[in-house]
Amino acid sequence: MLQAMRGRSATWVTRILFSLIALSFLGWGITDYVRPPTPGTQTALTVGDRKMNGMEVQRLLGPQLDQMRAMFGGIDREQAKRFGLVDQALDQLIARLVVDQESARLGLLISDDVLRQTIQTNPAFLGATGQFDRARFVAVLAQAGYSEASFLAQLRGDLSRAALTIALAAGAQVPDAVVERLLTYRLEKRVAEFAFLTPDMAPIPPTPTEEALQAFYKENPQRFTAPERRAGKLLVLDAPSVAEQVQIAEKDLRAAFETRIDEFQQPERRLIEQILLNDEAAAKAASDKLAAGADFPTVAVEAGQSADSLVLGDITKNDLPDPALGAAAFGLAQPGVTAPVKTAFGFHILRVVTITPGVEANFEAVKTPLEASLKEERALDLMFERSNKIEDLLSAGGTLEDAAGSSGARLVDLPSIDRRGQLADGTELPADLTGRAQVIPTLFATETGKTSRLLEIGGKAFVAVRTGEITPATVQPFESIREIIIAAWTDSQRDAALAAQAEAVATAVRAGKSLAEAAQGIRTSEPFDRRGTLGGRSAPRADGANGSVRCARRGGNRHRQSGSGYIVARLTAIQPPSAEEAATARAALKAELGEQAKNDAITAVRQGLQSRYPVTQDRAALDKLF
Repeated sequence: MLQAMRGRSATWVTRILFSLIALSFLGWGITDYVRPPTPGTQTALTVGDRKMNGMEVQRLLGPQLDQMRAMFGGIDREQAKRFGLVDQALDQLIARLVVDQESARLGLLISDDVLRQTIQTNPAFLGATGQFDRARFVAVLAQAGYSEASFLAQLRGDLSRAALTIALAAGAQVPDAVVERLLTYRLEKRVAEFAFLTPDMAPIPPTPTEEALQAFYKENPQRFTAPERRAGKLLVLDAPSVAEQVQIAEKDLRAAFETRIDEFQQPERRLIEQILLNDEAAAKAASDKLAAGADFPTVAVEAGQSADSLVLGDITKNDLPDPALGAAAFGLAQPGVTAPVKTAFGFHILRVVTITPGVEANFEAVKTPLEASLKEERALDLMFERSNKIEDLLSAGGTLEDAAGSSGARLVDLPSIDRRGQLADGTELPADLTGRAQVIPTLFATETGKTSRLLEIGGKAFVAVRTGEITPATVQPFESIREIIIAAWTDSQRDAALAAQAEAVATAVRAGKSLAEAAQGIRTSEPFDRRGTLGGRSAPRADGANGSVRCARRGGNRHRQSGSGYIVARLTAIQPPSAEEAATARAALKAELGEQAKNDAITAVRQGLQSRYPVTQDRAALDKLF
């Protein structure tokens, strides 16, 4: 089929389309959906005239979802669903189907010439000469599971979508005035002076009365509420759990030793230098000089070779590019110089500088670590095998105790912890607890007395959680936390006093005083941008200060709470970007905004097309699939 397309000349349309095709791929994605639907299941998705049953939707979205899950660290399907990945993939599929139908309505056709040109310029199909290699093309398709016909059909659809996408985005532009306003907004810098009011400036309040403490306690219940805590039971199935049940026979150990013998032996290595000459006469003359006692580097330099290029390295016999070189260099019984050796590269004179003897493999010496390695491998296989049985047992209503007894898994008591993994006394659940990051949220997502499904932990373990006693979040008794309440009340009083001081300073500045007259310890900043940086490095600032200054007018002032007190800031200067700065950033910003405008245009048209090609989803059927 492809050969039939050859001989037709490329057109300017081909070149333009191929240069812009990446845009459509970003907008719509690439998935093979040209194959006929699998019959026998109910319709799960309808887009215009296209009806897709559940099996077809699953076939199309499955690989894409697997890739997306891998990008998020190997999350399972339930987590992918909660993160919205399933809906995102489904939305992309709907978009492709909508565009395909609109392309068909408009009569957009991709010629064989465009298809041929696209394939023959794809780097994946180029051979060693940089030209299209049909054998490589066929091999790549076979490896990806495509027939030539199905691949060409899919590519034709992708190019058709690309053509429509390019047309939709062609008119999307951002006015220069918008670019300039945003450029100024991003690049302008500001200078401010700051007064810092730290907690040690606040007066210490008098001892609180009982009535004041009780009132503070009642007004701030959230500050004195102990979080919900849960206890439970954890089932852990990992390689160490079943390794003791794995036995490795002597014959299997010896077979593995022979298979992996390269791991246990080290070949002889030699540090070798080389003089490489083009003709035999020059090589013989150099060899005679060396035999007469001449220095190897000196002879090399006289032969036109730099001293820096002499060393081949500390290498094995197999590292040398020609067997004749290996035989010569490793045929010397001790360090020395070989006679000239002829190869396709020229005439070589090799000098062996040092010899590092090889180490022969010894079964008895490696038997113990080899056995441990094989046990671990077989334990992992056994772990996966038993995980399937545990899943079946739990699905049938079995308990964690039943699962542990039949599989060799171990049971771990989970103490009463909060969502951060802390016990009531403040200690932490051990950081090395298997699957800790998954166990805690699972414990809090499972009802009392219920057992979670079996969770895979990074391919190295499986865990299941049964939630036990739940201690609801509750306000702690007043007397049990009296000292905590006193400390919190004192902090709140000092903070209120400090806030009043900050407001007084700000009021004085608004009334005409300078910041230096109204407060002590004034500092003036260097010019900083909206990200709080100075030429790429972080500007010295307190928490929240730059946020206040960015919002202020020149000469204005604000006070704001920071992480360690309050800040009163007065804006003293606004510096627009220099012409050089603006020129450097303008092209990149215009390209960025243009790309956003194109994407917005594509999205808007796609949404409009969905009114022409209505979308119907059977959510119940789709939920069962994913």
